[in-house]
Amino acid sequence: MCLLVESIKIKDGIVYDIEYHNRRMNETRFALFGAEDSINLAEQIIIPETFSKGLVKCRVLYNLGVRSVEFQNYSFRKVEEISLITDDEIDYTFKYADRKKLEYYANQVAPAIPLFVKNNRITDTSWANIVLYDGTIYSTPAFPLLKGTKREKLIQQKRIIEEDIKIDQLVNYNSLFIINAMIDLEDNIGVPISKIKRVINEI
Repeated sequence: MCLLVESIKIKDGIVYDIEYHNRRMNETRFALFGAEDSINLAEQIIIPETFSKGLVKCRVLYNLGVRSVEFQNYSFRKVEEISLITDDEIDYTFKYADRKKLEYYANQVAPAIPLFVKNNRITDTSWANIVLYDGTIYSTPAFPLLKGTKREKLIQQKRIIEEDIKIDQLVNYNSLFIINAMIDLEDNIGVPISKIKRVINEI
């Protein structure tokens, strides 16, 4: 049975956005395995003393039930350049632990970060959702590969809006920001649009 993963932010012993992770995990368990019970991750995450300070990534592996809970110190990844990759068949609707195809693309364009174009639409990078800024409005692609928990939270807070963003519309924006469970919009991880330079078709 395949494994899925939830990556959860912990800072100074505080677990962030657990309700979004619970909802996605339980919706995934129902969709893939028909599980009708609910798991509460707050009951599964016991933070070791060695990870009670600083920024920590908690990695929960699960299928029908929780299989493991792992902790590691986290630091922000540097993003300097992004490569556009066209792949109309790529699919990451569920957050599988097996990310071989995403990692393959990431390795091919490293040190740049791959940003996927599917059916002429901007989607996600290999490890995060994106937010595009035009100087006034923060927008996120309406058709992401994965509906991330931070993305869902920011949409609910009305801090970002969903837009159907075609590849030729990138020029309408000034900046691209990376967001995921560990990275907030205010962490300012991203690049100017001018740093999105290459288009690669299905390596």
